[in-house]
Amino acid sequence: MGRVYKPKHAVGHSITTKPGTRTPKAPKEQVKMTKRGRVEKKGKGVDRKGQRYKNEAITEQLDNVLDELKDQLVQKKTKAQKRAETMHQKALAEQHLQEAEQQHQQLNQDLENALTAMNEL
Repeated sequence: MGRVYKPKHAVGHSITTKPGTRTPKAPKEQVKMTKRGRVEKKGKGVDRKGQRYKNEAITEQLDNVLDELKDQLVQKKTKAQKRAETMHQKALAEQHLQEAEQQHQQLNQDLENALTAMNEL
């Protein structure tokens, strides 16, 4: 003979429960339900404070290593970038030189005007 069919409510399940829901089977441990209905068990020996301090120590070590390697992490300039930078520096130097020449010419012109004004007196 085959199996005898028993309805769910006869097996020990209540009819009002939703499918897929479970009841936690750990009465001694603290149980927390998440928003999605998952069961999270607390008190399984996880030292959260110790873990936090350990994570802080690891983060500090990582920061120190990254500071040491900062020079190696900086990208090297390509020839085109170097050439563009030197061209820019040359253009700035030339512009600065032209401004200085204009100031010098203006000063000479002012001195000549002052000298001619004094000679007229």
